[in-house]
Amino acid sequence: MQKIDKPSTTQLHSRVVLGKKHSLVLYTILGAVLLTLNLTLANSIILGVIGLFAYIIPLALWYANLIKDRNLFFSFILLLAVFMLLNTASYYLYGITKLISLLIIILPMLAFFIPPKKPEEAKDFNPVEKVSFKLSRFTAVFLFLAIDIFLIFHLTANRTFGLMPSPWQAVEYWFFIFYAIATGLLFFLIYTRNSTSEKIILTGLHIFTTFAITAILYPLGYGFDAFVHRATEVWILNNGFISPKQPYYIGQYGFVVWLAQITKIPLFYIDIYLVPILASLTLPAGIFYSLKHSFPTMKKYAVYGVWLIPFIPFLSLHLTTPHNIALLFSILIVFFSFAFLHDKLDFKILLLLALAAICAHPLVGAPMLIFVLAVILAKKCSPKKLFALLPVLFLILSVSLPAMFIMNNIRMGAGWPEFTNPLLGINKFFELFARPYWYATNTPLIYELLYSWQRLIVPVVIIAGIAGFIQYQRKNKNILLYVFPVSAVGFVASAWLLRSWVVFPDVVSYEQGDFPLRLVKASVLFLLPFVSYLLSLILQKIEVLKKRKIYLGLILITSSIFLMFSLYLSYPQRNIKARFPGLNVTTTDFKTVEWIHNQHNDYDYIVLANQLVSAAALTDYSFAKYFQTPNDEIFYYSVPTGGLLYKQYGKMLYEGQKREYMEEAMDLTGVKKSYFVINSYWANSDKIIDGAKKTADAWQIMDEGKTWIFIYTRD
Repeated sequence: MQKIDKPSTTQLHSRVVLGKKHSLVLYTILGAVLLTLNLTLANSIILGVIGLFAYIIPLALWYANLIKDRNLFFSFILLLAVFMLLNTASYYLYGITKLISLLIIILPMLAFFIPPKKPEEAKDFNPVEKVSFKLSRFTAVFLFLAIDIFLIFHLTANRTFGLMPSPWQAVEYWFFIFYAIATGLLFFLIYTRNSTSEKIILTGLHIFTTFAITAILYPLGYGFDAFVHRATEVWILNNGFISPKQPYYIGQYGFVVWLAQITKIPLFYIDIYLVPILASLTLPAGIFYSLKHSFPTMKKYAVYGVWLIPFIPFLSLHLTTPHNIALLFSILIVFFSFAFLHDKLDFKILLLLALAAICAHPLVGAPMLIFVLAVILAKKCSPKKLFALLPVLFLILSVSLPAMFIMNNIRMGAGWPEFTNPLLGINKFFELFARPYWYATNTPLIYELLYSWQRLIVPVVIIAGIAGFIQYQRKNKNILLYVFPVSAVGFVASAWLLRSWVVFPDVVSYEQGDFPLRLVKASVLFLLPFVSYLLSLILQKIEVLKKRKIYLGLILITSSIFLMFSLYLSYPQRNIKARFPGLNVTTTDFKTVEWIHNQHNDYDYIVLANQLVSAAALTDYSFAKYFQTPNDEIFYYSVPTGGLLYKQYGKMLYEGQKREYMEEAMDLTGVKKSYFVINSYWANSDKIIDGAKKTADAWQIMDEGKTWIFIYTRD
């Protein structure tokens, strides 16, 4: 009888992978066909969503075979970065058209030609853990889900098309109590449940509830910057690209436009929900994985580390902007770097994510790429070389951002900035930490306590991060991790130089302080893994105490209350202590720009209005008209980034409503008709309206005086 050789383990594995590959290829092609039909013929949201899932899921399953640990979550992260990079490259080479969108669907499928990793190079991979609900815990799970869903429905029921400077004007105090209860239930479930998937799913839902508040409450959109970015995306959707092609933000623009084209979901909804959804999908799984594998003793507590992000109010990811996308990627990069330094992550994921961050916002992504390269080099260095690398990392991080701002200033034609002695200008740096003007003094005690705690949050996090780092080094003596505190100090030094050394004469003072303050805030990210480690040590010590249930219960209640406070502080507030000047676009603003638009057959006029009225014009009429001036092009509505018209608008508001100011604006643009718009909510609006009545040729009142439009003409 002929002997039949048994196949080896490797051969069996190869046959399984090939069989799986055939199925994945078929499903991916099916999804690609559905998306192609939707892109060219069907124009159906339902077909687009089905096609997207049919395309993404099998493709992600295959990508999981190509990375080091065969983790499905990281294959999705990899795909996200790939799509952003492909859209960015396509935009600069040509544009984002239907044909290009089809090409972007096809290109990631070329990965099917890459052979999967051999079994000895990869770990066992179980992409989805079974989620089991035992009856004894079902009540807590049900109550948590019920409260979170109720909070979302309550927000939906209180959406506003009118003026609401703070989202908290739409809810009562009990909203925060229910949020704290849901948070406490979630923490209890995280502690008592064994299913990792269940913990991550429930955490993701609560993260979405935390970050989606403005997206739900403001159906017209919220925040001025978001309107500008969205108007750009709409222009690209309709025209393929916008001229001139600028070297920033395309990572967001291209990805949003591509999703809108292939799924037919309205671009508006993709835009406003993109960051809250990405945060809820990536932060829980990403931070849990990184902490669990970086600190083996943290497995039980790793998911709690996710809540350090909403705990720090300025890390709120409730708006979709290029900065927030880059910030989200930066958070993931910091935690993923821990996993990489502990041999638990493929370096390609770090690199691609850093490049995607650059595509979204170069001024945030570039220093993160420097950090990633330093982490990769540190892993390969000997201890002696590593100690030589750390000062170099600090120096590069310190000067890279000021250098990039200087080069951008020259590129924009503004020439070289002014340079001052950074030691003499250090007071400008410390001014970044001063309370803004909208905080009142001598308010009731409860408000003073709340806003005193707000100032203490960051110092508490910094102290906890330093303490966690020291404790970790005592036990492990891992010199690789010195790249994190060095990077944190490098970011602060960069902020100091950018604020105290470089002066941009044509940029208003508050804008010069904006990005340095962002750098200081970003520096805190590098300490968060160590804060998580310290918290896990505290919980471990409590667990061995006799009265641990009482102590753990107190910690659960206290942390839920502090997160409730952070939720309140993460969004604009309007109370007796804080009078944040954040306002929202209303239906009256849209009626105002529509009325002005209907008075003309051409864009032969200018409008001096606040940035929210201008945001309404951007939404309805996009970048309809620019006027060429000796200095620069000027948008026909005054916007803070538009320079001279906004300065004239400021004169009309604060230096008297003189006709000569409007004529100066008309001389600047060469038009014969201009409009001055004042909203009734503006400070001293009655006085401004009375002054404008004396100099205007005519006026129009909108919505019973919510907006006044003053008309100025000349021959």
